[in-house]
This record gives sequence, structure tokens and C-alpha cells, in this order.
Amino acid sequence: MSQFTELNLGGMLKVGDQYYNDGSVINFRGEKQGALVNQNAHGRYTEPAMRRTIYFNQANAVAMSAPSTTALGNIVWNPPNSGKLLSLNKWSIMCQVTDANADLFQLGYSAQLTLPATTTASTFGCTYLGVSGVTPGVARGYAATTLEVAVTPIFNMGNITAAIATTGEDIIQGSFDGGIIVPPGTVIHICCVAAAAAAGVTSTIWWEEIPE
Repeated sequence: MSQFTELNLGGMLKVGDQYYNDGSVINFRGEKQGALVNQNAHGRYTEPAMRRTIYFNQANAVAMSAPSTTALGNIVWNPPNSGKLLSLNKWSIMCQVTDANADLFQLGYSAQLTLPATTTASTFGCTYLGVSGVTPGVARGYAATTLEVAVTPIFNMGNITAAIATTGEDIIQGSFDGGIIVPPGTVIHICCVAAAAAAGVTSTIWWEEIPE
């Protein structure tokens, strides 16, 4: 009499919800008429968010700088020898005061091999809320800092064609879908083509930390 193995047990269909621990050998899921169920179980970012590998940096009400060693805006640094790559996911930018200069926003990058100097704190943490102190991740986020080298713009993120009034707010948002990877020893900066005079730009960027 033949014995079941992990291989053929794993090929059997099991009807209904299934809950397993990491390392379990699982069955394929079937529906009540015996068909194989093949679908996304949750949202796009649920699995890495539950694994506590997605992080955010939010810079609130900042006077954005043009590409410069004196950087103002949304700055994220992946330290050298971190052992992780930053896979960029989502971003958003909002203008909340009148400023004719805060019109064209770009993402730039440069090499940053030492700890950024004279930093200003941002709202930085893990998207699994409440665990930022427990699971800090490797990257660091700032709202202002001094860089070794001014960033080189590589991605246009939005354009406001005229100064907005203080009576309204304008939000632009999008997704990189992991298409930009930030290696160790690299900094990224959401900046303006021309420096903004007023402290009125709030921006957010998400990334996933994955092993090299």
C-alpha cells in the first residue's frame, strides 16, 4: 500500500479558508464544486506590511529645496553595508500654502556614504503601525539635512502650473511599483526644480526593505 508524501498531500484540494504558520506544507484551496481557487487573498502590500518590511517617511510643511547639498524636502537614506535594498512603492505630494516656486517636483538620488549631517526630523516609521521602535528598519528619513553631493533628478513627480491659493490644497500621488531600487550608500530626495519660498509642501514616500 502506497504512502502519501508531502508532495502529493500538497497537491490535494481543500475547500474553505485555511490558516497556517510559517514553514507549513499546505494544500491547494478548492471551491465547493471541486475547482481550484486562484486569487489574490489581500491587497497588493498586505503581505510585506504584515511582515513589517514596508516603511514611510513624511515631511510636513517644508520649504522644498532645489537639488543641493543643503536638502529640504523628503529625504530617505539607505546606509552603506545595510544589507538591504529599498524598493520604492507609493508617494504623494500636497501643497498647502501659496508659493509660485513650488511647481515642479522631482525625485533625485546621489551617493551618501556617511551619516547625513545637521538633520531635521520627519515623521518616519513602519506601516505596521505601533512597531516603529521595535522594528526600525535600516533606512532613515529626514525633512532636512546636509548631503555629500547634490542629488541628480531622475523622475518627474508632478507639476502645479500656477501658485495655488491658501484657500485650497492640491495633492498629487502615484506609485513606483518597485520600479526604482535604492541600494546601500544612496540617498533619495523629493525636491523642486526651483527652491520653494514658503514652508508649505507635505510629502510622503513608501518603500519596502528587501535583502540584497
